[in-house]
Amino acid sequence: MDLSIVVAAYNISDYVEDCVLSILNQDTQARFELIAVDDGSTDDTGAQLDGLAARYPEQLVVIHQNNGGLSAARNTGFEHATGNFIWFVDGDDMLAPGAIEAVVSALKHQALDCVHVGFREIDEQGQPLPGEHQPLDTGLTTGTAFFHEGVKTFHIATTAWTFIYRRALLEQSGLRFEPNLLHEDMLHTPLLLQEATRFTTLELQPYLYRQRTGSITQGINPKKAKARIDSLIRIYLDLHLVRRDNPDARFREALGWYAYHVYRKAVKEAQAADLKQSQQQLAKLNRTTRAWRLFPDHDLVGGLKKAALSAVYGPTQYFQRSQSQG
Repeated sequence: MDLSIVVAAYNISDYVEDCVLSILNQDTQARFELIAVDDGSTDDTGAQLDGLAARYPEQLVVIHQNNGGLSAARNTGFEHATGNFIWFVDGDDMLAPGAIEAVVSALKHQALDCVHVGFREIDEQGQPLPGEHQPLDTGLTTGTAFFHEGVKTFHIATTAWTFIYRRALLEQSGLRFEPNLLHEDMLHTPLLLQEATRFTTLELQPYLYRQRTGSITQGINPKKAKARIDSLIRIYLDLHLVRRDNPDARFREALGWYAYHVYRKAVKEAQAADLKQSQQQLAKLNRTTRAWRLFPDHDLVGGLKKAALSAVYGPTQYFQRSQSQG
């Protein structure tokens, strides 16, 4: 099996069939499977997936589970994947015609660990929106070198669906998407990129990203904004832990810049939602961790202060694993 495509689906009955058919109707010589994970949907998303599985029994596997969030759904799909490579696709998005053939061809012919692709935006009806998002062209390189150059030039996307990985890379690294964490790609992608020794980008936009009202990345809701800010703080602290323990100087430098970007994103979220308490927490975090210092020779987070802050904000599993190993 060349490729496993994992689709996470939760209450997207208006879009899930378009997503699945955009994958199953691909014209390609590649052997692929589609694993759709219904993450406890309360509408008829699960029923639609079951109907599609009856029509495409050799290509589509449907898994139903209790609601655990996007990370949990992706992790479940990964555990059932058998392809040499894996592509995580959100259930309200689509793949453009020719996407699978182009991606699998590049992965196999260049013996890649990972390929990074661009995307185009579509509206709720699936019609194209202006503009294309093209990844930074670095040629054949390593994931670490790409991450460093992308962060340095402010030309990087860390969304999981723009990266297609060799499945063994995830198995060997032990990395999984962090449960109960929003913006989980911002932590997962840099950690996985450092594992990729053969990496390149494609001058294609095979992924169609749907902009829709009510999605988890749209709108300002104070309660949801608070949850996003708390997740960003957890990611920020974990990135500094990874940075402290990493022997690669260029990767440490890039992680410092990137962590500051994560911090600034949290600040903007707090300002946009006018969350005074979160703004105060972030100001304190800035004073404690010196978030404004981007240079690699600064110890941005002291051990005791970082441990205390992580306890307050809820350490991710990565932090817990590292602490237990220490």
